[in-house]
Amino acid sequence: MGRKIGDIPTKISFKTERVHIVELDPAQESETRNSRDGGDYEVFLVRENGSPAYLSGSSNRLIQQIQGLRLTVPSRLRITRQGDGFDTTYAVENLGPVITQAPLG
Repeated sequence: MGRKIGDIPTKISFKTERVHIVELDPAQESETRNSRDGGDYEVFLVRENGSPAYLSGSSNRLIQQIQGLRLTVPSRLRITRQGDGFDTTYAVENLGPVITQAPLG
């Protein structure tokens, strides 16, 4: 059976948008993906605007910022990229836990 268009993960790009708000589960394990040039890279499945998206795990600076938050529950994060190339840094702000509402009825 096929998937709905809203269920197909996209890749988060900091080149087109420098700020992303994502929902991240700290207990989730990374997935290894294959690039077009044959190399492997790690991604984390997150949610952005309610849709699944892949957050690249290839930036040590970004991963260190997220690890520094010491998340224990699924949380909303604001990730901001600053600079380019070797001068790239990331600011990660914890916006609080993901709040889910049980269905009524």
